[in-house]
Amino acid sequence: MGDKAETHAEPRDVLFEVWSLMYSVGGLLDAVLAGSGLNADEFGFYSAVIGNQPVTPKRISELVGMPPTTVSSFLTRLVARGHISKTTNPADGRSFLIELTPTGLKCHNEAWIRFVPAQDAVIDRLELPVGQVTDTLQRLNEAVRAATPASA
Repeated sequence: MGDKAETHAEPRDVLFEVWSLMYSVGGLLDAVLAGSGLNADEFGFYSAVIGNQPVTPKRISELVGMPPTTVSSFLTRLVARGHISKTTNPADGRSFLIELTPTGLKCHNEAWIRFVPAQDAVIDRLELPVGQVTDTLQRLNEAVRAATPASA
C-alpha cells in the first residue's frame, strides 16, 4: 500500500500561500525600493500605468484587480505629488486618461533600477522555469478573479 500521507494528504491552502506571498513580495520590494521615493504598492501602480498609458482609471482597476475606490485614492495622492497627469478622455467626456508625468517617470525609473536586481535574485532561486511560474500565477489570478463576487 502507498504512503498514508500521500493518499490522504490535506489539500494545500492556496489562498493562504498567495496571501503569504503577497506580504513576502511587499516586504522584499519595500526593502529594495527604500530611498527611491516609491513603496511596493506605488511601484506596482506606476508600472501598471506606464505599461498602458494613456489609460483610464477603470482600465487600471481591471488590470490589477484593485477596487475603483482604491485606484481613485492612489490617483488623488499621485496627482498631488505631480507624478500623474489627468486629461479628459476624448472617447468619453465623463472619464479621463492618466499618464505618468516626467517627474513620475523619473521616480519610476529610479525605483526600476533597484527592482531589477531583486527580481533577478528571485528568478535565480526558482526551481521551475520562469515562464512556467508566470503562467501559473496568471492562471491563479484569473481563477481568483473569477471566484470573486461581483460586489467585491
